[in-house]
Amino acid sequence: MTAIVEQFDLKFKKNRLVGSEIMIRQFIFEIYYSYFNGIEKPLQTGQTVADQAMDRLSADLDISRLPTTDKKLEIYIKIQYIRMHGKDYLTDHVLTAGFKEAQANLWHSVTQMMANDYRLNVSGEFEIEALLTFLFAEGFTQFEVNWLASDLQSKVTQLTQRFIEQVNVVLAADAGQTPQFQMAIQQLTQDLN
Repeated sequence: MTAIVEQFDLKFKKNRLVGSEIMIRQFIFEIYYSYFNGIEKPLQTGQTVADQAMDRLSADLDISRLPTTDKKLEIYIKIQYIRMHGKDYLTDHVLTAGFKEAQANLWHSVTQMMANDYRLNVSGEFEIEALLTFLFAEGFTQFEVNWLASDLQSKVTQLTQRFIEQVNVVLAADAGQTPQFQMAIQQLTQDLN
């Protein structure tokens, strides 16, 4: 387990994970989703909260619920709720400062869900941003890369550019520089972002 946690830049200290809260949550999510996928209801502690939150988000945001995406959202919500309940909060912005105003309905829906279903007395701005980012990343709601905080935008752009360069190296010779190929590359870039 120690070798696995080191891949997430985390450590064990007195039987507790230590490191960036976002990485701790990513690690827990990866473990439960990858290794325990198929267990009827992992993390039973937050099941009622997760069910209520998923129902509310589905209704408010018109989310299409499929078994695979449901499982991901359920695990994410349970982890977020359990970590917040244990007073392990996120402390960094992942969205731009103007997002809350620009996407007021989306922000309000997630805020209401957390207030009503999580029932924790905490200002959850970072938590709201994290849940929204998860919803964007999993395709539950529409997303614009420029909504990400600038440091994350840079990382996304760099990773996408590196991938596109590799695609160009491998496929450009075969596909040639046809207009269709260039359009496909542009679409791929947008989708990857």
